[in-house]
Amino acid sequence: MVAYRTVQAENPHRRAPLPRQAILALTTVALDGVACYFAAQALDVSQSATWVWTGLFLAILAGGQVALDFYRDRNLRVWKALVTLTGILVTLLGILRFWFLTAIGTDGLVPSITEACLLTAMTAAFLYLGYRALRAAETPPTWRARRTARKARQTARAARMTAERDARERDRLILAYLEHVRRLVPKTYPVDVQVALESAVRSHLTDRCH
Repeated sequence: MVAYRTVQAENPHRRAPLPRQAILALTTVALDGVACYFAAQALDVSQSATWVWTGLFLAILAGGQVALDFYRDRNLRVWKALVTLTGILVTLLGILRFWFLTAIGTDGLVPSITEACLLTAMTAAFLYLGYRALRAAETPPTWRARRTARKARQTARAARMTAERDARERDRLILAYLEHVRRLVPKTYPVDVQVALESAVRSHLTDRCH
């Protein structure tokens, strides 16, 4: 627990669980699938190649999210360069979508521009949301420390429950033994000695069980 708090103190603003935030980031990338598919179709390749290009575009977007998060705290100059490159990529994808929509569109140039701009804005928005999700996520060392702390708490809780169960079993056995002593002692000792003897036996058994 101390190790987890120490690691967490290094990044106090990153507290969201890493697995959950990673899933959210991947979800934002997946939501860009349709827009990337339109961009891939503009390359005028086979259907299988279109899916390959779509997957490549999505992989680049996902990698861009991770790279932006990674370099934000390590090298601001590289981060700014990545922002520029990501913006260029989003723009190129928008141009490809416009090209595709123009080729298949029947409503004229303006609707094609509008649809391409809308899809481009959606791509940029989902990319930003995924980036923000990763920015809020705990770092991998923090995640590992939290898992270790959680396992330690579970182990301690299990040990405490075992100790409580053993204590109850100990008390039950002590009471059973004392009942046996009470049946035998009155035949040999007076009442005052019986009480002292029972107390001594109880203390002796309790100390041995400890």
